Amino acid sequence: MALAATAAFLLRKPRQQADLVPRQMNLLGAFGLGLVMWTPSIAYVLAVGATAEAGLGPGGQAVNLVVIDAVILVMAWGPLLVYRAAPEAAGRWLGALNAWLHARARLLAVVVGGAGGTYLLVRGLLDLV
Repeated sequence: MALAATAAFLLRKPRQQADLVPRQMNLLGAFGLGLVMWTPSIAYVLAVGATAEAGLGPGGQAVNLVVIDAVILVMAWGPLLVYRAAPEAAGRWLGALNAWLHARARLLAVVVGGAGGTYLLVRGLLDLV
């Protein structure tokens, strides 16, 4: 429900750019960012939960967890390794990707939050029946 509520919140009228003032992060903000960054994501928790509920043996569960962790690590470390290998090309590619994401951030948050929240809500309701 929280993801669906977040999507609904993001659908409201966006603030004007003049209202968005850059701020410097204080110690509490840095702590909060670190807490969020190092907390397992909902996708990771759901993937591990699906692995546990799949009825696989210990070997199958181990293979699934290795694959899940490999995908997560490639998503996190892949851009850093590419940047280390070819900084100029990676800088251009990551800059273009960042611009694309920045231009569509609100839409992506609404779609992903709405779809994820709706899925989790429907799944929870179906488990009740």
